[in-house]
Amino acid sequence: MKFAISIAFTSIIDFFIGQDEEGTLANLGQFETAMNDYVKSQVEDRLKGSYTPPGGGTPNVITKEQLGKMSTEELMKLDSDGLLNQALKG
Repeated sequence: MKFAISIAFTSIIDFFIGQDEEGTLANLGQFETAMNDYVKSQVEDRLKGSYTPPGGGTPNVITKEQLGKMSTEELMKLDSDGLLNQALKG
């Protein structure tokens, strides 16, 4: 495993390091552009609503209005999670 990582790291270094300073800066510029495009596409995708955050589960904040609409079973679940007291304080 260490050998494979070493080879991959060496390949990345070889990509970034050009024949001279100008080549190295050009390679880094290409990498920066590619990463910026990737990050931008991921952010836009997640903001469109197609992204579901990990975890899901019970929300951390519950309003009194939400409490009034809940069944006894839902309230018991909140109480076991320790969220019922937090909601009643707020």
